[in-house]
Amino acid sequence: MTGAPDIWPPPTWSTRARHRRGRGLVITAVIAGVLMVWALLGVGAFAVWSTLGDESDDDYPTAWNPAVADLVPEVEVLRDLSFTHPVPVRFLDEDEFRDFVAIQAEELDEDERRDLAEAESTLRSLGLLGGSVDLLDAVDTALQSSVLALYDSEVEEIVVRGTPPLDVSQQVTVVHELVHVLQDQHFDLEALGERVEDSKTGSEDALVALIEGDATRIEDEYVSELGAAEQREVEEQQESELGRAEDELADVPRIVTTLFSAPYAYGPWAIQALVVDGGDSAVDEALERATFTQQIFTDVLSVLRPPDTMSVPRVSVGEGETALGDPETFGAFDLYLVLASRIDPTRALEIAQGWAGGRSRTVTVTDTDTDTDTDGKCMLANIVGVDRAATEAIRDGLEEWASARPEGFASVSDIDGAVGLRACDPGEGASDEAPDAEIERAATVLVLYDLLIVSLFAEATEFDVDLPAGAMECISLSVLRDSDIVELTERPQELLAEEEITAAIEAAIPVALDDCGLAF
Repeated sequence: MTGAPDIWPPPTWSTRARHRRGRGLVITAVIAGVLMVWALLGVGAFAVWSTLGDESDDDYPTAWNPAVADLVPEVEVLRDLSFTHPVPVRFLDEDEFRDFVAIQAEELDEDERRDLAEAESTLRSLGLLGGSVDLLDAVDTALQSSVLALYDSEVEEIVVRGTPPLDVSQQVTVVHELVHVLQDQHFDLEALGERVEDSKTGSEDALVALIEGDATRIEDEYVSELGAAEQREVEEQQESELGRAEDELADVPRIVTTLFSAPYAYGPWAIQALVVDGGDSAVDEALERATFTQQIFTDVLSVLRPPDTMSVPRVSVGEGETALGDPETFGAFDLYLVLASRIDPTRALEIAQGWAGGRSRTVTVTDTDTDTDTDGKCMLANIVGVDRAATEAIRDGLEEWASARPEGFASVSDIDGAVGLRACDPGEGASDEAPDAEIERAATVLVLYDLLIVSLFAEATEFDVDLPAGAMECISLSVLRDSDIVELTERPQELLAEEEITAAIEAAIPVALDDCGLAF
C-alpha cells in the first residue's frame, strides 16, 4: 500500500451519523479526494490536484455564475477569506456528470494498466482485497455513485451534478466547493501538493484530509445557520443520496470505500483540533505547512506539531526479485488498516500510534524457496517505531497479522532496527475473502477515537485544565476497550445509533478516568 501519493458543530458519534450531517464519507467528494484514492492505490499517473482538461489560461469570468453568486459572500464570511476572482461554475445533468467523472478504461495507457494491476496485487498481498475483485470497476463505481461536485484546481473550475435553480442540498455542496476555491486562491493547492510530493516526510493523503476537513467545517457552519425547515430538507435530501449511494456501493470492497472516505472521516477532526488550538489562523498555518504524515489519522493531535519521523532502512530487493516502480511510504494509517483487518482494532490503533516511519516497494518474484507460486508479486516494507518498545510492538502485531494470512504468503523479520514485512500475492484465484466487516469496524473505531481525543482537548482548553496528550490517549483507548463500546463497534454502521453510542461513552468515561489514574 502506498502512502506518499500517502467537527466543528457538536460532533456525531458514528461514521453513519457523519454521513447524515455533513458532506458525508462516501456519498460526496471533490476531485482531490477522488485522486487521493488513485494515488493511494498506486493506480495511474494522475496528479493529486488535477486531471480534468488543460491548464488554466487565467481567462477568468468577470462575475460569478448567478446560480451561486449569493453563496459567495457567505462563504467569505464563514472562512474569513476573500475571493481574488470568480471561477467558472458548470452544471451537468445526472448522465452528463456520471460520464464526466467516469474512468474511461479504453483510454488507460500501458503504464496506468500496469499500476492498476500492481495495486490489486498489493491489496491482495496485504489481505485487504479478495482474489476476484476488479479494482478498476470498484473505483469507477465509487466515483460515479459518490461524487456530487468537484473543484478542479488545474483548470480552476467547479463542476456540479444537477442544474439550476439549486435546492438547499445543492447549495450546501457548492459551499464546500467554494471553500476549495478559496484554499486554492490563498494557498495554491497544486503547489502544496507538489511540495508534499517532493518532501521526504509529507503525505499527500494527509494534506487532502486537511483540505477536505476545512471545507467540511465551513459547510457544517453554513448548515448550522440555516432555518429549521431548511436543515430538515438538507437532512432528508442527504438521506436519500446516502441510500442511493449505499445501494450502488454494495458490491464495492470496503477497503476502497474506506480509502475513498478517509479525508472526510478524519480530516474534520484534525481541523477541529487546529481550530480549538488557534482558530482560522491555525488552519491557515497548517495548510501552508502542508507536510504532515498519516499520523494525523491515527494520532489526531499530531496535527499540532511537526511530524515526528525517523529514518527507515532502505527496502532491499533479494535474489530472484525484480523491483517494480519506486519505493513508497508505508504510513501509520496503512499500518493501522493492515493490522485491524486481522487483530483487535483498538490494539491495532495503539500499535500504529507508535509508527515513526515506513517504506515499501513491490517486487516480482521469479525464484523462491517458499511454497508460494514461483511467479508472482510481493510487497516488501520496512517500518520503525518512535522507540524500541514501539518497534517491538509493531513487530508483534504484524507477526499476529501474518499468522492469520495463508501459510507461506506473509512473514516478519528484523532489519537494521526496523520491522521487515514481506507479503505476497496469493493470486486472483485466492479463496480467502476480503475482511470487509473488520475494515468497517476499524473505520468506526478510529472515528470514535478521534472524537474522544478532540472532545477532551476542547474541554481541557475551554476550562484551562492541564490534561497531557498521554492522559487523553489513555482515556480514549480505555473507553474503546469498554465491553459495551466493543459490542457497538461490531455492528454494521447502518445499525449504529448516535444516542446509544453517546450513552455508552458517558458510562465508560468514569471507568476510563480511574484506569488512567485521573479524577476530576
